[in-house]
Amino acid sequence: MSVSSERVVQNIKHKIAQFFHTTSLSFGVFPLAAFSAVRDIFPEEQNFLFVDITGEATDVSLVSHDLLLGTISFPYGKNFFIRELSSALHTVHEEAATLFKMFLTGTLDGLKHKKVEEVVMRTEEEWRGRFEKSLQALLTLGALPDKVFFTADTDMAPFSLGLIGGLKSEITRVNAFEIQHLDQFIATNFVTFESEVLRDPFLVIEALLATKALSPHNK
Repeated sequence: MSVSSERVVQNIKHKIAQFFHTTSLSFGVFPLAAFSAVRDIFPEEQNFLFVDITGEATDVSLVSHDLLLGTISFPYGKNFFIRELSSALHTVHEEAATLFKMFLTGTLDGLKHKKVEEVVMRTEEEWRGRFEKSLQALLTLGALPDKVFFTADTDMAPFSLGLIGGLKSEITRVNAFEIQHLDQFIATNFVTFESEVLRDPFLVIEALLATKALSPHNK
């Protein structure tokens, strides 16, 4: 179950109608699509955490014995780091976004890198604090597994790995975590691409769910 603004839903329908003439539209949540994709790609995995770090939020889902038990969402995503940089460095959002991207790719010079790094490190701890609270809430539903799958923009993937793996807490058993990025390369046996197209991992996951939904076996 999820909640969305009716205005947002109507705007999406209007955009889709400009290209696809259909009256049958279904809205869903990404954690469900990711849960389905992980089960298809890694059928042996029955217990895992799924972390989705998007632009505005982070979703943390618990899967136990092949059941999606619950999802916790908190409003700290990629843009949270950008806004903190914008505020701390007294600059506009666009410049902060550029600085953050350069920080992620290691292309900032020494002085700027140090200033950005100080803000990012402080913001990382805020993110981990909310992440730990999410895990504590999910712990009431079942034991936390050893396996963690996550999705994030390509430029955020190594940084996100550090965010998740850098949490030091007794409840997480973090030293035992095995963290796996769900990127487009994992799905190469399930999804084919035209040459020279953007291989977005989020679209890959959604395509897998769409294929399953449209399969004659599910009619």
